[in-house]
Amino acid sequence: MIDSSGAMILTIFLMVVYSGQSISIKARPTEFPNSIVYRWGSKVFRKSGDLEGSFMFANDDHQDLYLFEGSNWTIVKSMASFNSVCGSVGSFDSNYHPSIRQESMGWASDSGDLFLFGGYIPDGQKGYLNDLWKFRVETLEWGYLGGCQTSPSSEAACDGIYSSDANALPAGRKRAASWIGSNGLFYLFGGSSNNGWYNDLWVLRPSTSSWTWLGGSNTINQPSNTGWPGSREGMALWTLPDGSAYFFGGYGTKEDRSAGGLAEMWSHSTMGWKKIAMNPVKSPHVREGASTWVGSHDGRLYLFGGIDRDLPADEAYLSDFWGFNLETANWTLSLLLDGPDWPSARSYAPAWVDEDGGLALASGDTGTQLAMSDAWRFGVTESTIASITVSEYSQLEIKLKIQVTTRVEGSFNLKGVVNVKRDNTPIGSCQLIEGKCEIVVPFAACYQLTANYDGDSHYEPSSVTFLCNAVSPLLDIVVSQAKNGDSIFAMGVVPFSRNYTDGNASVVLVEDGNHLGTCYIRNKKCNVSSNLPLGLHNIFATYTHPGTQVGACMA
Repeated sequence: MIDSSGAMILTIFLMVVYSGQSISIKARPTEFPNSIVYRWGSKVFRKSGDLEGSFMFANDDHQDLYLFEGSNWTIVKSMASFNSVCGSVGSFDSNYHPSIRQESMGWASDSGDLFLFGGYIPDGQKGYLNDLWKFRVETLEWGYLGGCQTSPSSEAACDGIYSSDANALPAGRKRAASWIGSNGLFYLFGGSSNNGWYNDLWVLRPSTSSWTWLGGSNTINQPSNTGWPGSREGMALWTLPDGSAYFFGGYGTKEDRSAGGLAEMWSHSTMGWKKIAMNPVKSPHVREGASTWVGSHDGRLYLFGGIDRDLPADEAYLSDFWGFNLETANWTLSLLLDGPDWPSARSYAPAWVDEDGGLALASGDTGTQLAMSDAWRFGVTESTIASITVSEYSQLEIKLKIQVTTRVEGSFNLKGVVNVKRDNTPIGSCQLIEGKCEIVVPFAACYQLTANYDGDSHYEPSSVTFLCNAVSPLLDIVVSQAKNGDSIFAMGVVPFSRNYTDGNASVVLVEDGNHLGTCYIRNKKCNVSSNLPLGLHNIFATYTHPGTQVGACMA
């Protein structure tokens, strides 16, 4: 702009962006305590969106309770005896504990206390239980809150009470879905026992330990209808921060009332049940016992593995990895691999989200008696230097803004260092904070630079070459003479690399689409004389040179 005194107000915006290619999910082996083996179906307690303080109640011949904080598991409560030990209902003691069981359900309250419900004990008179336990984290004490701890006959299920009064109680079961709603209440859906599969929905009030039957049938083996999912067990479950829950698959009653694997997807919220329409070709096939995570980076629903009992035994266990976009309602198969750099096929593997948003997985069932003590971390291990922006510069130095991203937009907790070099000579570095940093480099060095991201414990290195002469070489536009009807503009050129004094290099001035004049660079300068009245003007100057990109600025 030019005011009546001929003063110049100059604004320059310069940016070059390098877009990365699509990036795949990768898996890395990680450490897990040696004492944790064959923990398939273990219950992991975690609050939605909480990346710390996950608890795991072990299964099979153990009922130890583990705490995951940061990147370490520790035993917080070890229980040696097989049978449960308890006093009166509602009493707590350091010697009390539940019996050993498999595939139980549970919740973590707002106070951090843990609730454990039911499960299956394949021994003698144990069967399918509907007992409720609470673990006080502060005092490390278990307390028994009700329900039957021993089935009425071998391998049978404890009876449920389908009533509307305070005596209501779900039947004994395993492999049900359990989650926490936005109201802080505990929800339980489906599951199975020796009787068959359930599609009943229950809510537990943690303050009173009382159950309410919300709907679904009190009769087993029900197929889905338009407003309610059918009977099933082992469905994949995701819980969102708003308390809504999503379900996929499971094993149970199909539409023709036969038993088999399912590939339906449902959601539950305060509005009730909703069946999710999916592309049958581009979605996971039937399965139960898949491991699941809600991505802290992008909110996607992730799913790994599981078992398809309808397949031959040597093909039934799965190792595919899927992501579901809630906005588009589309599934994406991220990778389908097997081998030393990918977890083996498995089902009912405990899963949790670590402090950096990685998707952690341990142990699982493979259909063999071999103990599994491996652990894995899924993550977007590749990275991309997505953009380098020149935000400020002078004759002495240039400030670069650098952003490193992963597959997800905006990065999450992306750490590490970016080093900038010219011809393998270091000229500066900056420390990333959530994927961004700034660095000032000498002006004279800014021709062709290489920015290298060194990576961190979760992301692999990446690099990109940055050409400074991809930015406008116009440094300045001044009014050397201004009077009514006659203004002379003098353009200065930044000598980024080669000699820009060649007569083929030109500057064109335009205002509102009207050509004001053109001049050719001589000795890094040129003049344009234009017939302009006094006042404010928005002038666009464009520089071109053979073999270089076009640069421009506003005046």
